Amino acid sequence: MKTRNFIGVNVISEAIEAKHPIEKILVCKDYHGNSFVLSLLKKARDAQIPIKYVPQQKIFKLSKSPKAKILALSSPIEYHSFENLLDSELQKKSKFVLLLLDGVTDVRNFGAIVRTAVATGVAGVVISNHHSVGISTDAITASSGAIFKIPIVRVNHLKDVIYQLLDHQIPVLGLDEKSDHSLFETPINRTLALVAGDESKGISRGIKKLLTKTIGIPISNQMSSLNVSVACGIALYQLYHHKINTQNLLPA
Repeated sequence: MKTRNFIGVNVISEAIEAKHPIEKILVCKDYHGNSFVLSLLKKARDAQIPIKYVPQQKIFKLSKSPKAKILALSSPIEYHSFENLLDSELQKKSKFVLLLLDGVTDVRNFGAIVRTAVATGVAGVVISNHHSVGISTDAITASSGAIFKIPIVRVNHLKDVIYQLLDHQIPVLGLDEKSDHSLFETPINRTLALVAGDESKGISRGIKKLLTKTIGIPISNQMSSLNVSVACGIALYQLYHHKINTQNLLPA
């Protein structure tokens, strides 16, 4: 299995906390770092991950980044099975949210979306094999290591996933700027799947036909649409807001 390298204190720290297998950490010989770096190296030692001090040229050769001072050699992140993820969540007998990305190709958007998904307790992110960004070193960096903390599922056809969700009576809502239904007026306090589409074209026509409902985010007439990562952030935090408010209302 090919080794994957990634750089950055935050990314490596998240990988260690998520117990992602790391072969070793390389640190530039002349790099003294700061408290965050020292904390990271302590985490690595506690996790019995080898640390090796090497010349800057070694790190540059592996990272292709002239600014990189610390690098981890790691096993690639493996994609999860959708069937296993769905079964696992259904067995918990509690509400959950799945996020489906239809044609998101910008790695920075993907990273930002994954980071927000982790922050809002999303159970998993599903992407397609076709016309979609996947897990890569750039995606790991863009998510600041959040990719280590959430199941990422890659499937041949998102339609098959939607069919399975509907078979389990799980509604599938799509973010659509042209929708007549506002996110903030839609009952969302239940298990559901949220679909977000391509940065420029939105959700594809074939996927849109299968949706339980489309929902939109009201914005001023000064702009026609929102960036997909921003739209996902607003929607996921609205879902999370409902979830934690419901929990706070439950009797002790």
